[in-house]
Amino acid sequence: MGRIFLSIAFSHLLAASQQFVSGKNEKFKFTFIHDANCLGTSPNQFGQYIPYLKMVWTCADIYRQYSHHEVAAELNLFNVGIAQYRLVMIKRNHFLPLLLCLALCSCQQEKAELPVQNAAFENMKPADEAFLAKGWPDGQISYTKHARAVVEAQQAARLRGDWPGFELDWDTRGPANIGARINTIAIHPSNDDIMFVGFSRGGVWRTLDGGENWTSIFDEQTFLCIGDITFDPSNPNTIYVGTGDPNISGNFIVGDGIYRSTDGGDSWENIGWGGLNIISQIRVHPTNSNIIYAAAMGVPFERDDARGLYRTTDGGENWEQILFVADQAGVIDLLMDHTNPDILYASAWDRIRNNEESTVNGPNAKVFKSINGGDSWSALSGGLPTDEQGRIGLAMTQQDPLHLYACYTGNNNQLLDVFESFDGGQTWEGKLDTASVNPISDSALGGFGWYFGKIRVHPDNPNDIYVLGVDLGRSRDAGQNWERSTPPWFEYSVHADKHDLTWNAAGAAILATDGGLYQ
Repeated sequence: MGRIFLSIAFSHLLAASQQFVSGKNEKFKFTFIHDANCLGTSPNQFGQYIPYLKMVWTCADIYRQYSHHEVAAELNLFNVGIAQYRLVMIKRNHFLPLLLCLALCSCQQEKAELPVQNAAFENMKPADEAFLAKGWPDGQISYTKHARAVVEAQQAARLRGDWPGFELDWDTRGPANIGARINTIAIHPSNDDIMFVGFSRGGVWRTLDGGENWTSIFDEQTFLCIGDITFDPSNPNTIYVGTGDPNISGNFIVGDGIYRSTDGGDSWENIGWGGLNIISQIRVHPTNSNIIYAAAMGVPFERDDARGLYRTTDGGENWEQILFVADQAGVIDLLMDHTNPDILYASAWDRIRNNEESTVNGPNAKVFKSINGGDSWSALSGGLPTDEQGRIGLAMTQQDPLHLYACYTGNNNQLLDVFESFDGGQTWEGKLDTASVNPISDSALGGFGWYFGKIRVHPDNPNDIYVLGVDLGRSRDAGQNWERSTPPWFEYSVHADKHDLTWNAAGAAILATDGGLYQ
């Protein structure tokens, strides 16, 4: 069957090469589309052709390296059994050498059939399968090439200013109510009119008039994916931004560390710590601005040692890793005791995402505590799950720093339970009760709880808690009974998928969603 597949591909290549070599097309584009039914196979058997397509990709990549000419290849795999393979040649006189290289590969294929490699795709949704297989068919992602591609794309976007029409003023014509995903909200501690929001792809935006008008203030940076924004408690004119998208999905985006502004967001500097990463949380010491903590999820498409919790004691000049859990688990949430900043709580999450693996839970899902500013850590239990679990969100009440909440995402990617502690995490009690009058919905997290994993507590009421999911779940009695705090997501008066919730000094709730900001 492999010979049939290659022969069909070569027949298309040879037919197209006549027009290419004749000079009719300076830039040649070849598209080969063939339904699996034409090959006499079912969609489930189509995975056996993946090795052949990978072979062609490798051949094109080798040719590109040795010819120093641009040769790009794309590969899409669809679960309906259709393969679409494209080759783009820039120089027509280099087409035949590539064809010869393909022929040599086919000869090698006659000697030894490649093994079936479709098992890796069995548990992936069709969209993820197509996206990932096209981007990384060999199973490896180079983060250095990824960073270079982001820079090149940004440079290309800036060139649009020289194109006719882009220098003109533009008016928004719709669609309305499409604000994109906001991951984080930061409200000025003494001025409710000043707010910052961080988008999953759109950088940092600032308002000076309570949300009436917004300005993009981060566009000059390379990575516009934002994980967290926080003010310096000692000087609110200093703001910290963590880059990278903590809600790691199929089309994840990494960042390049932490940025600081000392002029209210007008200008920014990168303060570390080097390399690519995803910064999920930032905490600044309330009386010593030189001490900063940063939680990191690492590079999600590979196991690495860059995950964990970092600390600087000199304002970002130097960073040290003070908590490392595992090469597949980073720190996703972080709390600092507001009466004793040496007491810290961190939750770890097992998360790997590439075209051969999507890990969303694991043995490292734990809550850790430090009582000495991060010098040492202990894993908390006392009623918390000790088996493999998913993402964990943490919250601390304003009235009592010993009063904590933790929401766990279970192995089914739904809400496992909400746990409460009154003694700083020494003992915990699960709060969800399916026999209650109004239990929380079984599908509060929509079956993709790894995308949420956050819990909030009202600053004025320690029993008023919120679970962020597809809708916003609220309990006024510490988790016994629940209600929907926003209109149903499908009405879209408030957009689906909630990612942050905070309150301003006036008591108004500010909610971040997949479709913008709400009050």
